[in-house]
Amino acid sequence: MKVVINTCYGGFSLSPLACKRYLELQGRECYFFNSNYSTNEYKEITLEEANKAYIFHVFDIKNPTDKSVKDHYFYCGSLERHDPILIQVVEELGEESWGDYSKLSIVEIPDDIEYTIEEYDGNEWVAELHRTWS
Repeated sequence: MKVVINTCYGGFSLSPLACKRYLELQGRECYFFNSNYSTNEYKEITLEEANKAYIFHVFDIKNPTDKSVKDHYFYCGSLERHDPILIQVVEELGEESWGDYSKLSIVEIPDDIEYTIEEYDGNEWVAELHRTWS
């Protein structure tokens, strides 16, 4: 089984191009936005502007509202790291799939392993899931 991890300090994230490609492979639209936190309003931006933005938001609808955020917001951090579409995007785009402060890598593990992703300061590795007590 292939698993995507971040192999540098910073944390797992996808580039705007990778987000767009992921949603495209799912048959969904992709729109980028900046938000005004004081008014909770979203302003649509281009892919190029999202590439330059420190923070951007991704939706699969053109006019997000507070009510639609739950169902239409795309957050790459919630993806299963063995998701076949995620694997395809990282393989297709290579370095262009990397978000800010990330360096994505694909690790191959045996199919029958229950795994978890562990990290230190965003630098990740795959570990076999086992029991722990405290």
